[in-house]
Amino acid sequence: MAGNLAYHCPLLVLTVLAGTGRLQPRVERDTQTYREFDWSSLPAALADLRTIGYPLFLKAVELIDRSGAAIPVLQWAVQTLAAWIFYGGLRAAGLRPWPALAATLPLFCSRSVMLFVPCIISDALAISWLWPVPGVCSPPWRTVRGRWPSAAGLFTFLTYQVRRPTCSSSPCGPSWRSCSGRRSSGGRSCAAPARAAAG
Repeated sequence: MAGNLAYHCPLLVLTVLAGTGRLQPRVERDTQTYREFDWSSLPAALADLRTIGYPLFLKAVELIDRSGAAIPVLQWAVQTLAAWIFYGGLRAAGLRPWPALAATLPLFCSRSVMLFVPCIISDALAISWLWPVPGVCSPPWRTVRGRWPSAAGLFTFLTYQVRRPTCSSSPCGPSWRSCSGRRSSGGRSCAAPARAAAG
């Protein structure tokens, strides 16, 4: 039941976003700085004001939709996938379905989803890349030497490439380690990193 809700909740959020007009792309003050990213050479790209992640995302979107209308839906999809990975990590750590779902729900309908999904800026995508970090730090990942640091490092690197300041909000801290080290009956201790990551 809880597992089914974990898959159905994002669809409800998508319906709310569509019904409130939040799946219409919105140009912000910083949008043009991502669209004008300097692709002329590698040194120019490295010297650009923006890191390469979000401009690359916009380029990829242009391949399927030059109008950019798909950007909000794709940003919602990335956030939903990230929340599912977080949920899977809690379940793999031994948390029961309902507490794991309670800890994940703030991610499905977080402030970043409601406010940033329509915006053509890096915030929504950057926050999304951090959410899987606790998931890949769960005990099953830690049993294979080098695998979980590599995965956590990859997601952190992707976050940096999309939006550098977001790295300071990593949910992979002491609260998660204490959560994954024991089974929780109420899920209270595991909800803290979710709330912190949700923003």
